[in-house]
Amino acid sequence: MKLKKLLRKDIFIFTIGLALICYPIVSNYFKSIDTSKLISTYDNKVTILTENQKEKMLEEAKEWNNNLYLQQRGIAVENNTSYEDVLDIGNGVIGTIEIPQIDVNIPVYHGTSDSVLNTGAGHVEDSSLPLGGNNTHTVITGHSGLPSNKLFTRLDELEKNDKFYIYILDEVLAYEIDKIEIVLPEKADYTIEDGKDLATLVTCTPYGINTHRLLVTGHRIQYDQGVKDAIRKSLPSSHELIIYTIPLLFVVLGIIIFRKKGAKK
Repeated sequence: MKLKKLLRKDIFIFTIGLALICYPIVSNYFKSIDTSKLISTYDNKVTILTENQKEKMLEEAKEWNNNLYLQQRGIAVENNTSYEDVLDIGNGVIGTIEIPQIDVNIPVYHGTSDSVLNTGAGHVEDSSLPLGGNNTHTVITGHSGLPSNKLFTRLDELEKNDKFYIYILDEVLAYEIDKIEIVLPEKADYTIEDGKDLATLVTCTPYGINTHRLLVTGHRIQYDQGVKDAIRKSLPSSHELIIYTIPLLFVVLGIIIFRKKGAKK
């Protein structure tokens, strides 16, 4: 009887342990569903906008970017539009970013508050809004290493010539990576370069330590649906493989232990 009680206690503890180990997998699964719904909602809202509404939103965003460029050149200008209102069609979402190589497709929000970065990617306010064009440099940042949401965790797997895509309203902006660097936070440089159309993705590094910033910068290229469709997703990272393997090993170990205890009974 005492052995039965001990066995039940062990099973209970084992179940709790298994639930904790499986938390990242389960959480990521449900987060991916939520993210898909957010992107779908954004796309649906875009489809009901008129062409005049889209054109007006883009013109406001271009004016904002031009003013930012002039300000960086020391020319005083006045913005008559609130940052949060530009390109906003609801819930603070600006658009979405897709990185096929590492299986990332998440919404992009105004700003970089904790609430934003726990849900998706954030646009750095002091950078160009992500709609492309000469004299622009947009910066999009995302968390890495969150147990509940992978976000930009695999950004360090990207290499030069890889592509990423930014979706704004019904436009697709394609960027090819040409620079990858790791710097201290205060050394991160997002300056707009004359005549260039750049986008930089930012996350913390090293994994779990977060003392530096990983900057992945790309230049604008012509969007080609065929090129995008041909991109092959990378195999799961070593970190992801560990997350998926540990629960399996835990279950196998549990079965072995409980069989031995059952045999003693």
